[in-house]
Amino acid sequence: MSHKECNGCHTSKPATIEYFKTHKKNIDRLTNSCRDCLKRYERKRYARSQQKVQESAVVYVATIEALLQDAETEREKNNGSPRRAIGDTQAR
Repeated sequence: MSHKECNGCHTSKPATIEYFKTHKKNIDRLTNSCRDCLKRYERKRYARSQQKVQESAVVYVATIEALLQDAETEREKNNGSPRRAIGDTQAR
């Protein structure tokens, strides 16, 4: 049985699908990192992704609130003036 060194933890493990995931582009058809290292990497990646999503949500909510406030200010400024109908080209 041949062994393969993991690029993540640098340990030598048997070159089987029990220790390495399959990867069709590699010559031995196995990934360069062992399953444990890949799992650790994916967990970190997921956590970073979730943090970015939460930050984006905060920015989105702040933007929407600012737009709503601007719209409310504009409505108050134009209070009392009638709305124009679609296609109404008459100047005021």
